[in-house]
Amino acid sequence: MKPVRLYDAALLVTLLLVGLMYVNYEQNKKHMNDVMQSWVGAHESQLYMQWGPPTQVLDDGAGGKIVVYAINRQYVRPGRATTTVTDYGFGYAEATTTYDPPQVIEWSVYRAFWVNRQGYIYNWAWEGI
Repeated sequence: MKPVRLYDAALLVTLLLVGLMYVNYEQNKKHMNDVMQSWVGAHESQLYMQWGPPTQVLDDGAGGKIVVYAINRQYVRPGRATTTVTDYGFGYAEATTTYDPPQVIEWSVYRAFWVNRQGYIYNWAWEGI
C-alpha cells in the first residue's frame, strides 16, 4: 500500500469540510424556503403578530404591498494566540507568540412578503441566512 502524503491528507480533509458546509447550507436554505412558504395564504395581521412591525412597506404596483423585514446579524470570531517555539539546541529555545484579535463579522438578511388587496400573503422572497 502506498503511504498517504501530508498534502493528500490535507486535501481530503479540506474537501470533506467543504462538502459538509455545502450540505449544511442546503439544509438551511430548504428550511428557510419552507418557513417562508408556510406564510402563503396567511393574513398579514398574523405575520405582524408573530414577526412584529416590518422594517419597510412598499407598494407592489397591483394594489397590494410588499412587507420587508431587514435583520442585521453579527458573529464575533474569538481572538486566537499562537505560540511557536524554536529550539536552537544546547538548552536554548525561543518562543514567539502572535495574537489575532477578535473580529466582528456583520451582515444583513432580508425577508419580503407580497400581500394582496385583501391582506393575504401570496408570494415571498428572502436573501441571506
